[in-house]
Amino acid sequence: MQAASLPAVAATRPEDEVRATLEAYFEAFHNSDSERYADLWSYPASVWSHGDWWQIPDRETCVATNRAYEREARAQGMAGGRVLRLEVRMLGATSSLATGLFSRLRTDGTTLATVEASYLLVRRDEQWKVVVCVLKD
Repeated sequence: MQAASLPAVAATRPEDEVRATLEAYFEAFHNSDSERYADLWSYPASVWSHGDWWQIPDRETCVATNRAYEREARAQGMAGGRVLRLEVRMLGATSSLATGLFSRLRTDGTTLATVEASYLLVRRDEQWKVVVCVLKD
């Protein structure tokens, strides 16, 4: 199976490239596009959520895990979301830390939840990829 193409990034500053990658990440998540979402990670990866570390060893696990998470979120009423704040800090030429505030929206556009999270990204194969996500729950 060939991986979906990643978003073209016309930005010249690394911070803008990281931001564009995370915007694509959230768009894929909010549109239930688990295949594209999984392409934006580098493996193995980790997620901290609800007091537990989740290890994501490969793309296939990411797709399956995200589909299950999406089903649960949709069952709770989530129909989309919005990036409310996104701060990007470069740690080096190939690493970045981003922290943001995000809303999860119902079908009528009202806020179901507000989530704060941080992401460690690395540059691999000319693309920025998420390696760690920490949900501040």
